[in-house]
Amino acid sequence: MNFNRWEPIDNYTYVYRIFNRHHTFMNSIYWSYAPAFSHTQSLASKELKSGCTRTTHQLFNLSGSNSGRVAQSLTDWGRHFKEFDNWTRLNALVSLSSYFETYLSSVVSLAIESDLGILYKVPKLIDGVSIIKYGNEDNYSFFDVSEKITKGTWSQRRKYFGEVFGAIPIALKTYEGELEEIRNIRNNVAHAFGRDIDHSRSRKTFEVIDINRISIKRLQRYMSIIREVARAIDYQLLNNHIGDYEIVFYYHLVKDELGLTNRAGNFKTKVNSLYFQLRGSKYCEELLDYYESL
Repeated sequence: MNFNRWEPIDNYTYVYRIFNRHHTFMNSIYWSYAPAFSHTQSLASKELKSGCTRTTHQLFNLSGSNSGRVAQSLTDWGRHFKEFDNWTRLNALVSLSSYFETYLSSVVSLAIESDLGILYKVPKLIDGVSIIKYGNEDNYSFFDVSEKITKGTWSQRRKYFGEVFGAIPIALKTYEGELEEIRNIRNNVAHAFGRDIDHSRSRKTFEVIDINRISIKRLQRYMSIIREVARAIDYQLLNNHIGDYEIVFYYHLVKDELGLTNRAGNFKTKVNSLYFQLRGSKYCEELLDYYESL
């Protein structure tokens, strides 16, 4: 295995791996709640169909200082819990949108840091490693640029992505409509308690307007779309602009911890603790030589 600055060994960036962990975590915590909802709804339904007159507190053995906040009527409680079920999915979508946009901001900034020449339409002619080696790494960031791809409508974001990187992933074009739906729902939940923002703020609104509704099937579709779009963006930026920049940057961060002898071997130990695709001695030696040659 040889080191090549512009040819990545891994199939995805490290920031995508973090995104994927968030995605898995969101799946796990949502589905940990699903059995509780299904089971309690089933118990209440059977109770109501049987004609029994037990209250919510009696059926579920509720007590304690907060038990009085729960509706006594099983019918009322069931209605409240179904609304909470919908609210849970809406907030799951807010989280989905948040960690996707965090990933998007990070990977776009990373691509520009790596391949600074893309801002001047000369990709791979200015290696960002030189900037971090001789400049101030703390100030070397392009989140101001990536912010334009994480704000505004998805039509605006897609257009700006193309202006910076040239090509636009097919998935980003294909799912632009769905991404815009997600953005609008996210804004409604975050800024208008799940209601349409414009109607909620209107002086002509005198009643509580209906909350957005999202089914499990729709949430699952949105989660699948977000992952597909993130993966497509990652593939393009990794292979066209990032290459093995993340690994070289990691060497830059830890180089003073590697000692005076066997530096490549010590770096190999460190980097292989982070990645599934293990780096060999030759790869690490060539990476160190590349960094020192700049």
